[in-house]
Amino acid sequence: MQLPNQDMVPVSKGPFDSLEWKLMIHCFFDDSGKESDQGNKFVCIAGYMAVGDSVWSILANGWWHQLVRHGLVWLHMKDFMQSQGEYVSLGWDWPKKKAVLEDFIQVIKSAQLIGFGVAIDADAWKLVPKELTRVEGNAQQFCFMRIM
Repeated sequence: MQLPNQDMVPVSKGPFDSLEWKLMIHCFFDDSGKESDQGNKFVCIAGYMAVGDSVWSILANGWWHQLVRHGLVWLHMKDFMQSQGEYVSLGWDWPKKKAVLEDFIQVIKSAQLIGFGVAIDADAWKLVPKELTRVEGNAQQFCFMRIM
């Protein structure tokens, strides 16, 4: 092995060799269904991911605008689709609901969020051996860990 001397020119490094890369990812998660509820066929966790705060600002501003525009406090799909709770008094038919949802979908698209989701068949999950569920947790935990 030859030791370098002062006459040797150091080999240049690539442009990224000395840089540190840092990335902050922001996510929003929501779950639906519980395997213990007989009425739920699926357990799922879904959400959106964004890199940087500006994306969330675009979403928040657009979302707020649509809520105000349509006279809503929030959009909760379970109650919205069934015309339950705060949505009873609206009296909206399917074409109106669809139009409102399309407005919110456009906000999501304009924010360029990255969507993701994991779902499990609740009946199939109930058949998983207890030895495995003790390790993996309940169906919601299992879904969450698959996303991570």
